[in-house]
Amino acid sequence: MRAGDCWRQGLALAAGCLLLLGAATAAPSTPEPVARQAVLDLSAPGATAGLHELRGDWGFIWQRFRDPEHPSLPGTIAHVPGDWNELPTGGKPPGPEGYGTYVLEVRCPEGEQLALMVPVERTAMRLYVNGRLAAAQGDPGASPAQAQPAIARRAILTDPYSCPLQITAHVSNYEHRAGGMIRAPVAGPLELLAKEYNQRLALDTLLVGAYLVLGVAPIVFWLGRRQDTAPLFTGLFCLAQMAYVDMMGDRMLLQLASPETPWETYLTTEYLAWFASMALFPKMADKLFPRTVHAMAVRLALLLFGLGAAAVVLLPARVFSELVVYGQVAGAAIALYVSLALLRATRHGRPDAGVLLAGMGFLGLVLAVNVVQFYTGLALSSITAFGQLAFVLTGPMVLLRRLGRALTVEELRTAEQREKVDLLVRATQAGILDWDDTRNVTRYSPRLLEIMGYPHGTETADWPQFFEHIHPEDRALVQDEFTNQLRDRSVRDAELRHEPMEYRLLRRDGTPVWVHAEAISVRGRDGRTLRYISSFLDITGHRQVAERLQRQNEALAENARLREDVERMSRHDLKTPLNSIIGVARLLREDAHLQPEQRELLAISERAGYRMLEMVNLSLDLHRMETGTYEFRPQAVNLVDVVSRVLLDLQSLDAAAQVPVQMGQAFTGPVYARAEELLCYSILANLLKNAIEATPPDSKVSLSIMPGDPVRVNIHNPTRVPAAVEAHFFEKYVTAGKSGGTGLGTYSARLMARVQEGELAMSTGSHGTVLTLTLRGLGAEQLPAARSPGRRPTSAPVAPLTLADIPATRVLLADDDEYNRLLLLRYLPAPPFTVDVAANGHDAIAAMERHWPDLVLIDMEMPRMNGLEAVHWIRDREAREGREPSPIVMMSSNDDPGSVRRGLGAGSNRYLTKPFTREALLAVIHELVTGVVSGPAPLPPQPRLRDDQPPSTPEASVRVDAELLQEVPAFLASRRAMVASMAQALATGDREQLRSVAHRAAGGLALFGFHWAAWQSRRISQQAAGAETQALERDIAALKDHLENVQVS
Repeated sequence: MRAGDCWRQGLALAAGCLLLLGAATAAPSTPEPVARQAVLDLSAPGATAGLHELRGDWGFIWQRFRDPEHPSLPGTIAHVPGDWNELPTGGKPPGPEGYGTYVLEVRCPEGEQLALMVPVERTAMRLYVNGRLAAAQGDPGASPAQAQPAIARRAILTDPYSCPLQITAHVSNYEHRAGGMIRAPVAGPLELLAKEYNQRLALDTLLVGAYLVLGVAPIVFWLGRRQDTAPLFTGLFCLAQMAYVDMMGDRMLLQLASPETPWETYLTTEYLAWFASMALFPKMADKLFPRTVHAMAVRLALLLFGLGAAAVVLLPARVFSELVVYGQVAGAAIALYVSLALLRATRHGRPDAGVLLAGMGFLGLVLAVNVVQFYTGLALSSITAFGQLAFVLTGPMVLLRRLGRALTVEELRTAEQREKVDLLVRATQAGILDWDDTRNVTRYSPRLLEIMGYPHGTETADWPQFFEHIHPEDRALVQDEFTNQLRDRSVRDAELRHEPMEYRLLRRDGTPVWVHAEAISVRGRDGRTLRYISSFLDITGHRQVAERLQRQNEALAENARLREDVERMSRHDLKTPLNSIIGVARLLREDAHLQPEQRELLAISERAGYRMLEMVNLSLDLHRMETGTYEFRPQAVNLVDVVSRVLLDLQSLDAAAQVPVQMGQAFTGPVYARAEELLCYSILANLLKNAIEATPPDSKVSLSIMPGDPVRVNIHNPTRVPAAVEAHFFEKYVTAGKSGGTGLGTYSARLMARVQEGELAMSTGSHGTVLTLTLRGLGAEQLPAARSPGRRPTSAPVAPLTLADIPATRVLLADDDEYNRLLLLRYLPAPPFTVDVAANGHDAIAAMERHWPDLVLIDMEMPRMNGLEAVHWIRDREAREGREPSPIVMMSSNDDPGSVRRGLGAGSNRYLTKPFTREALLAVIHELVTGVVSGPAPLPPQPRLRDDQPPSTPEASVRVDAELLQEVPAFLASRRAMVASMAQALATGDREQLRSVAHRAAGGLALFGFHWAAWQSRRISQQAAGAETQALERDIAALKDHLENVQVS
């Protein structure tokens, strides 16, 4: 609203109140009779029919309470109403304190009766009529100790008394700045006085109630929105005014505690309410109109009136009642300043400032009337009271106008938001169902009607429940879900979003339509659903597309399954004879009667068999690399060793092509990379083979290793890559006319490099072509070493390691599986080995205390004390006694990086994963005992068994070393007992026992050559903690069946 409108409303309010005030204060047409010489003459006919204020000259006696029945009138006079402070008669000294008697004779016709309405005097009084006590206010006394000043209602209504009336009042004052009868009693017929009394009581009740409502309502509003403190200070100001007006009126708040209140308490309450009103008004104006009243002025007002309130609390009433003049001056100054500030705000267009400014006019009138009251004894008239109420009303009126404007703005904003929401909903093509439980009303949006096949504007008031529009096959499910949502009262006084659902609705013509429904419910304080709003999207087209895609995916999945079946059968058909070839070659090579040339040929056959077996396994790994499911298991790969084996295997190729391979630098130590040995071997063999084939005869290929982090391997050949192929060199199926080329070599090489977190790059030009393999350096990370034993890089094969190469060595062998110990004892014959055997870590420690070994072979997981704890004990004992550390080899069927780190971190020198060959074990022992890295002619790394990839289907027949055949029946019996223990542990829910038994079984089975059974046991051990019981039961049953039916040869 404009400032001019506020001014007009404020001026209209002021004009109305001024007219009422003028009408109320107009002089009466006939003069009222007044007392003269202590006599009031009401003997004229009809004089006693009305009400008469007993004002005028009363008889006065100072410092004496005269007998109420004394017939004569005093000779000295005092004017009533008025204080006796400066009264010169009767020997009274100036001042408010003292006591005395007032006497008045009312002459009225005999036989008539008059009652009195006696107002409150200062500050204790007893009033007698015709010698009888008619009204009392406290108990007057001749001294402050004897007087008991008090206050009750505004006036006391007496019984009627027969004419003429002899009125005697005993009055004392020691507590107020003005003493005496400051208000005149009123005489008249009882019915008229009662009517006047009741009207005043009703007016006071109405005023207190109005002030209470004006004060409480803004405070309640503030409690719900505390960031705006204007309602708080407005409410507090109205409550302070309520207390002040009540103290000046009928004092109903004090009557709640007692019919009479001590004068000191009453006056303290009145002054505190007055000072609080004066302090809160500028604060209220500042909060209603920020930056209008200067902050310093507000603080000054709070300080001044705060000091006044402190004086009221700390000083007696006789003293602090003198502050009224100073308080009125300060209040007038604050009011004038606030008026000027509001006037400036009005001129600057601040809304509603004119309303409060108009109310300030009434504040001046109210203050003027108060001054008249204090100094003349006049009571507040009803018009004055309503004028003061009108002033107080201006604060809440400003709040209401602000609230009205805010609601109007909010309604406009809500309408705008509703329109935006409707546009958004229409843009998303969503239909809305809105169910209001408080009114049991269900609304369907136009889009929802359209989805259901109804025209816009269709009347839905008489429709059945929404569930009748759901397809019969889906109706029960949706209704049950909705019922469960209503029963859920876990969320209170908030919104609850429900899980989306997809079901079918019925169109108007009965055809189904698929919808995607998402709902949100508004919950009350008790968790009950008040509103339920659901959106619907027509997904019929999406469902049709999804069904077609599902059918296509099922067909693709079937094709993939068939392809995997073919690949699995092919791998099995290839791996079974390959395993036989490798096993036969190994057994023949161990024959002591072979010639060296024959032994070398068998080693070549064994290496070739391993390479073929690796390629079969690698084919599956490449597929996983392409699909992103390959699990990279980094090892500490010695690239010098890998390059040496690649050069050895390609000797026949480079000799036939007359293309020698030249090493750029000879290494006397290993160069480790964080990689997988099989993948590195495949990459380098592939790249070097391609380089040899691309190089003309009598030219050379160079290969160099650059240690560091990262590690780089460069392969250079003098031939440039054709321009047509250069940009697509690493793409799939790209070849340059090479005979028999598939275009997969470089593609798979870079794929394997990236899987190992490395890279493969190519540069070509007049200098030729350089391929650079980049791999991460090993750094400080503890990783498992590659399984095949290391060897020095050399261009010629290294002589096979024999027992004669190993010095006499005392070995401590600790393994809880007796058959593992039996097999390892055959690997460690005497001489050169002297073997002490222990079944657990505790026994191993006892054996070491008897004979300290040269080398320790210890299993990781054993009962009583495991291998990790035993190794810790060994290292601590060596440190305490200053012993030379004994080499320790940790053995385990766990090949995960975490197990390797724990084994090496405990203090082991090497970590061997079961199963391992005799050659691998002897090579590790030779290296640890002599410090010389040696071993047989290098073999490609043995294929790693992945957790989800069994070595083959369960073997029908297993070939075992001839020396162990006699132990096999007992060994198999022990493994079958372990399988029974697994089943019992699973049945009793002891998953840890299941894991432990399966782990022990895996190690022994692997060492004896039962590869599938070892893999199955390892699988059960790894899945014991979290797999479902039925899946574990199937795995245990399969293992049991295999061990009962396997043939051994």
